[in-house]
Amino acid sequence: MTDQPGTETLRTYVQPWHCDEMGHMNVRHYLGMFDDAAFVMLAMIGHRTDENFGWADVQHTIRYLAEAERGTPVAVRSELVKLGSKSVTVLHRMFDITTGTALAEAETVTVYFDLKARKAAAIPEAYRTALEALG
Repeated sequence: MTDQPGTETLRTYVQPWHCDEMGHMNVRHYLGMFDDAAFVMLAMIGHRTDENFGWADVQHTIRYLAEAERGTPVAVRSELVKLGSKSVTVLHRMFDITTGTALAEAETVTVYFDLKARKAAAIPEAYRTALEALG
């Protein structure tokens, strides 16, 4: 899996409570894992949410590629797709760690958010530089 693009942002496994009655991970848990990966990525660039600024997802596009069964070890790798003045687009890819099989992808558009003004704000240069370094 190290030959895959992006940076590893999550490593976990599919637990029984993630699964539906057919024994496969339910769609709602894919988004949860991608969201966890996004928060790890934000921590990697040095962001800590405070009372002034945070991040707000404004769009998710998820593609389900293969079934993830109970007990499957998974990793998410996150790759910068686009960096705007107030938003970032990231492609998160989920893989089966043991086989390398791509399980799902989520392209997420997230805006840097002024929590007091309740509107998008310019992404600080330090975060921009760190996002670009993640690749």
